[in-house]
Amino acid sequence: MTRSIFGRIASVLCITFLALFIEPASAQARFNGAKAYDYANAFDFSKAPSTARAAMHQFAVPDSSRQYLATHPSKNIDEDDPT
Repeated sequence: MTRSIFGRIASVLCITFLALFIEPASAQARFNGAKAYDYANAFDFSKAPSTARAAMHQFAVPDSSRQYLATHPSKNIDEDDPT
């Protein structure tokens, strides 16, 4: 069976709070958590973690992409954003 409800970042945060027994830091987080998709029954936390892993690969950025990015800088740069 597939679900027709899309998960949101609030849903991911909500399951994280529940799994780690963390209280939401603000009233806004609690409000968003109330609207979040309930992932609580989507995981069996009593089972050992799966050993299956996705292979990670690195690829060089093509010169054409580097040139494009150099000539089209982002207009939404936040110098204080650490990401």
